[in-house]
Amino acid sequence: MTRNFYHIIHYQHEHYPTSSELVSIDELARLSKQHVDMIKLMVDWGLIEPSITDPQPLFFEATVPIIWKIMRIRKDLGVNWSGIGVILTLLERVESLEKEVARLEQNYNILK
Repeated sequence: MTRNFYHIIHYQHEHYPTSSELVSIDELARLSKQHVDMIKLMVDWGLIEPSITDPQPLFFEATVPIIWKIMRIRKDLGVNWSGIGVILTLLERVESLEKEVARLEQNYNILK
């Protein structure tokens, strides 16, 4: 059986923010190279969530790669906004299962 790899999802970025620094919606838009209205749309669809909402929404800088992923799914695959939510949930589940498999393989190798 052959394996297909969809590089559209596992896309490598030249700058992959992993900081837990909080940024405003304007700064998030600038970092992700998206318009503020696009960020607001993603929030409305529940694709991204601010970490703090009062007095203004603040996001973790690590949200930027998620936005990049959303836009690649949207533009390259033509998936609608609700479909993107499903895809993101499934990708998170797959990532979780892959980590679990790696952990189990490591435990199995220790017992050998």
